[in-house]
Amino acid sequence: MLINFRGRGGQSLQLVSTAGQPFNGEPLPEGTKPGQPNLPGLLPEPAVMQFRVSRGPVTDSFTLPTTVSSSFVPITHDTLPKDHEHRLVVLTQNPNYNEMKMLPFELWEMKDVTGKHKVTLGEAEDGIIQIKGPDGKTKTYRRQSRIFADTVNFFVAYDSWEQWRFPNLNANIPKKPPMGAPSATVEPPSSDYWRTISELWSMPSISANTLSRDGLPTFIRAPVTHPMHVHLVEFQVLDRDVYDISGFNPGKGGTDRPVTFKKHGVIDPNERGRKDTIRVGPGEAIPPFDTGEIVSIAARFTGGTGQFMYHCHLIGHEDEGMMRPFAVMPAEVMKLDPTMEGHGGHAMPM
Repeated sequence: MLINFRGRGGQSLQLVSTAGQPFNGEPLPEGTKPGQPNLPGLLPEPAVMQFRVSRGPVTDSFTLPTTVSSSFVPITHDTLPKDHEHRLVVLTQNPNYNEMKMLPFELWEMKDVTGKHKVTLGEAEDGIIQIKGPDGKTKTYRRQSRIFADTVNFFVAYDSWEQWRFPNLNANIPKKPPMGAPSATVEPPSSDYWRTISELWSMPSISANTLSRDGLPTFIRAPVTHPMHVHLVEFQVLDRDVYDISGFNPGKGGTDRPVTFKKHGVIDPNERGRKDTIRVGPGEAIPPFDTGEIVSIAARFTGGTGQFMYHCHLIGHEDEGMMRPFAVMPAEVMKLDPTMEGHGGHAMPM
C-alpha cells in the first residue's frame, strides 16, 4: 500500500478492514465487485489504523483518549472484572546449561504460596522467588515448571479475563564454558555500549562466557530483552515497573532476599493499544545490571479453546527453552476437575 500524504496537512486518515468473516474463502456475494465493502458481513471489530498528518514538524505529545472507538477502550487493573486470574512467569536462564546439557533459557511458571511456605532471609532456595511490590508487601512464589516438556499448569476459562506478569531476572547469570575451553578473562563492554544496545535498539545482549585466572567461572551481568508473545489473544499493557533483582541468586535458582520494586517504568505510546507481543527489558541497562522489568498485561481469552503457546519472540530464545503451553477450556468443564483451577492467586502486588 502506498499513501501520498502531500496536501493532507491537518487531516486524519483512517484505514479500516472491510473484510468479511469468517475468512473461509467463500465467493463474493452476488452483485459485489472485488474491492467493494461487503457491508452485511463486516467484522464486528474491524482493524483500524489512524494517521494524523501534521502541517509541518511538530513536537506535540499524544495522549490516548479514554474511548478510542466503540470497540476499544483502554483498561486498567481497576477496570478489570474482580474475579480475573493472575499469572506470574519468570524469565531467566539456567546457569549450568553447558555442563548439564540443558537449554540455556527458561520460563518459570510460579504459584503463589505466600503464608504457606517458610522462607529464611539470606538463604536462597531452588524454585522459590519472593517479590516485594510498590505497596511494600512481599509475596512468595514456588516454581511449577521450567521447561517446555513440563506438564501444563495454566488452565484458562474460556471468555475470562486474566492478568499475566513477566519478571525479567536475566541479569547476573554465571555462564560456564564447555569442558576443554581455554581459560580467559573477558571484560564486560562499557556502559555506553549496553545503553545503546538495550535502550536505543532494544536488542538482547547475553552475558559472555567468563573464566577467572584460576579457571573458575565468574559472574558477569548483562542486560537481556525478551519480546514476549501470547497466542490466541490481543492484550493490553497495564504497567511496566523496574525492580532491584540483585536478591535473585541464579546459581541456587531462588532469592536470598526479595526482588524489590524500585520505580515505575514507561509504557511507550506504541504499546498502549492492542498488542500480541510486548518487550520485557532489563530495566536500567547500565552497570552493575542489577535491575529488571516486570511487565503486566491483561487479556480476554476468547476466540477458541484448546492448547496454545506463549514464548519469547526471538527465535534463538524460543527454540532454546523460552516457550510454554497453556490451555483454554469451557468454565463448566474446568469445574469437573479442581486441578484445572487457576494457580496464580488474586493478591499479587501491583
